[in-house]
Amino acid sequence: MKGINDLGSGYGWLYTVKASDGTIASSSRNNAEGARDIKVNGVRAQSTALGRVATGTILITQAVSSSSITNITIGGVSQVNAATSISYTSATTVASIATSIAEAINLHTPSVGNYTATAVGGLVTVTDNSGSGSAANSDTIQVLHEDVLLLGVGSSLLGVTTNIEGGASGTDLYDAFIGFRFYINANYSAGGTATPSSLTDAIEITNYIIPRSLTSSLDHQKITVVTESISFSRKSSITSISLDTEASAAANDLKTISTVGFANFDRILFIGSNPLKVITFKSTTGNIKLQGNVDFATGGPESAIELQLSGGIWYEMARSTQNIGSILDFRAAGYGIFTKEILETQTVATGGSVNWVAGTNGVYQDITGSSTLLSSLSYNVTGGISGDEIIVRLNASVILNGFSLNIMGITLTQQQALGGGMTVRSRYLGASGWKSELLLNLDSSQAYGFRATSEFIKDGAVIASKLSTDVRTELLTTPVSWDVNRIGDYKIKIPFACTVVEINAFATSTIEVTNDAGLNFKNANSVSMGAGVLTRGNTIGDGMTTLLPTSNNVFVKDSIMTISTTKVTPGGHAQLNIKIIKS
Repeated sequence: MKGINDLGSGYGWLYTVKASDGTIASSSRNNAEGARDIKVNGVRAQSTALGRVATGTILITQAVSSSSITNITIGGVSQVNAATSISYTSATTVASIATSIAEAINLHTPSVGNYTATAVGGLVTVTDNSGSGSAANSDTIQVLHEDVLLLGVGSSLLGVTTNIEGGASGTDLYDAFIGFRFYINANYSAGGTATPSSLTDAIEITNYIIPRSLTSSLDHQKITVVTESISFSRKSSITSISLDTEASAAANDLKTISTVGFANFDRILFIGSNPLKVITFKSTTGNIKLQGNVDFATGGPESAIELQLSGGIWYEMARSTQNIGSILDFRAAGYGIFTKEILETQTVATGGSVNWVAGTNGVYQDITGSSTLLSSLSYNVTGGISGDEIIVRLNASVILNGFSLNIMGITLTQQQALGGGMTVRSRYLGASGWKSELLLNLDSSQAYGFRATSEFIKDGAVIASKLSTDVRTELLTTPVSWDVNRIGDYKIKIPFACTVVEINAFATSTIEVTNDAGLNFKNANSVSMGAGVLTRGNTIGDGMTTLLPTSNNVFVKDSIMTISTTKVTPGGHAQLNIKIIKS
């Protein structure tokens, strides 16, 4: 295919052309560098103001005397029914007059130049509804009385109008005034050689060069059916199309949509434009494939169908006219829709059987309150098809009293029933019936939210490393003495893995006054973790400087700690406090 497929091939020239007058703004050779340059120019040419609707205003400021509006024209086209005037008096509010004007405009549909209107206070805003883009800009709004201008000084109605403005076409990718179009001539000329100053035999590739971003409008085109088929230029991956019948016929079939220039997974949104010109999408022949081979007929703007291209076939993605089936329709077709997504609440019973009905009751069931069972209690669902699901929340406290509580096949223990905070989720699996699982409801706002009990804790699962430091902290105490025949090595068997973090010693009798009493604390390998002294003459309650071991202070379970006491002249006693943190 000539054109974009030859971009950067090395043959001929590329042209950037002014959209305003069609003259060549620049030329570059059709090589890799030229292709890069023209793509940059494509970004520069992109417009972010496409598809904007044109608007104007009518501002009513005062009704001076009684009269009536006989016509309102925009660009010379009547926008109201000239046979029905809009009457007012000096007592009529400007808001009432503006509302009447808006209603009259909206009730009338001219053959060309149709507008819709809204009123806020005395201000009427009119919006171009014809899709004419910039064509309506500068059109004059006139409010008339017997075909004479009505608004203004000396009139029975005062106010001002603003001309139509702001409209921009959504059909082209470029701005028609300051934008660019792009062409290629890869030596297509009869003589075989393109020239940089002539567009003769050049092919336009604008649609492939200018990107269309989401800040711009959706590409919308008006296409006429020709012999049960349509073709048009691709400008973006998503295109909006309004269809018209061939030769303004009342009805046409559409069987084929061109795929030239389109990419796999491109989408087209077809929107009805005229209920009097019906176009029926057919799925039996051509390259259109509709869901279930069900035809689709366009109507007014509320009717739409979306197609997506895959492998040369336009497949239906969605349509606006499908009827939504009832729950019974889906269940009859075998789809497990339990019911509407609603929550039903009931107080917990004291016994018996509570049965919900599949397809009738809510998919969420709350059991609330508290009770003491007088007989066994069960909650179940009758009926069911594959895919049915029910969620039952036990937001209640139940004393079993020797009986049982069963929810969807799961029998709860006394702790589970009493504490509540349980949720049973159950799904119907055809021949396998209802399959249920018991879950915890951790919602703290529930009256009976889940609280862990001993049955939920696995044996040996709670280990020291998972507890806080405060909980893991222990204090070992032992007496020592410096009396005759009591000075030496004291031993402590450590019952668990731990780390010694702090040691204190306090005199429990006077330390003999001749010399200090020494203490040395050692690990299982008799390596010191630190030493301290109680000063000679210390009395009851006096202590040594706190020792904070940082090395040789880790013990395994059942290892031995040694405390060595030394003193030249015997005499004195102390109490040792050894702080440890369990590992």
